[in-house]
Amino acid sequence: MIAISTSGRSPNILSAMKSARDRGVMTIALTGANARDMGEAADIVLKVPSRHTPQIQEGHLVLGNLLYGMVENQLLA
Repeated sequence: MIAISTSGRSPNILSAMKSARDRGVMTIALTGANARDMGEAADIVLKVPSRHTPQIQEGHLVLGNLLYGMVENQLLA
């Protein structure tokens, strides 16, 4: 599961991460500079080194595209 939050503390995202973990699903968190609660709930944390929401969101777009590309390469290999 990939969870995305600029604040790292969105209640609905944290709830989804807990449900995923309870089911044995690996979680990857995309956050801003401060991962807060999501950092503790995730198996892997990818932080965008900014506290400015638009920059964090732009970083999440880049990270998402990189992750999706890596998954696609593995599936097509």
